[in-house]
Amino acid sequence: MDDGGILQKAREMSGELKIKDGSLELSFYDPENHYLGTRFDRSGLFRSLRLRSGPGWSDNLTAPWFGEFRAEAHDCVCGPVDEFSAIGYDEAGPGGTFLKIGVGLLRRPEDPWPYDRFRLYEIADPGVRDTVRRPRKIEFYHILSGYYSYVKVIEISGKGEFELSHYIQNTGKERLRGEVYNHNFFTLGNDSVGPARMVMCNFPFEGEWRTKYPYAFQKGQGLHFSRPLVEGESVYMGNIRESGRKSGSPYEFYVDDEKGGYYVAILGDGDASNAVMWANHRIACIEPYVPFDIAPGETFSQVICYSLGRI
Repeated sequence: MDDGGILQKAREMSGELKIKDGSLELSFYDPENHYLGTRFDRSGLFRSLRLRSGPGWSDNLTAPWFGEFRAEAHDCVCGPVDEFSAIGYDEAGPGGTFLKIGVGLLRRPEDPWPYDRFRLYEIADPGVRDTVRRPRKIEFYHILSGYYSYVKVIEISGKGEFELSHYIQNTGKERLRGEVYNHNFFTLGNDSVGPARMVMCNFPFEGEWRTKYPYAFQKGQGLHFSRPLVEGESVYMGNIRESGRKSGSPYEFYVDDEKGGYYVAILGDGDASNAVMWANHRIACIEPYVPFDIAPGETFSQVICYSLGRI
């Protein structure tokens, strides 16, 4: 199906950005009218995720974790959110354009500085977006003519489970190379990150702390906190990999909060090339990376399964 046909079908089936069954309720922001930063993919940004808990529903498990919302801030996003590598920044030269999948074609500034994911860039071409909503599934389309056709699909796949899938077709003349990672901004309720929160790798692992944190430590296959983190504190462990390897691991991770009583298990198809953990007073995130290398005419796909439940 050509680009025009995809978008026509999307327009015919578009609707409210919410999907629900008896166990999960997921709602999403409009990709064009909420987050306006140039770091993260704007498709599939979570407004809320609620899990059936007894006779009612849980609090929002992907609640805002930051302070005041600012549309153009680089990280005012919630839930499992993707970032793709910048493509072609160095080659573009000052004033030229480079690519961020899920955002569009961006303008490189005239200054000599290297790419900075925390910077806001001018969007030279935002592409065309649309959505398709079905009873248990929603599809977000982003088409940048001459570069790619991208579909993100989020589907409730079982009791307390949903899948997040990427399908990126290279419609240009140059290879698209880089990495995509998911930041997994789950709050798992309203409690602060502390001794009740744990991030676990489902394999023996190694990693490097950014600095010495007297209140964060590794124990067995988990990352723990000895006291609650306070606003303004953050913790980072990089190069998380399976023990005995220089890099890479199974894409199998788990985060829970014993006080709030909820968990999320994260399972990707294939291995992660790298992973990091980042935490502040509201969230403790695992961020697995997956490389992509898409030749013209070819398609890259990735599927991540999320399972949520009560501890």
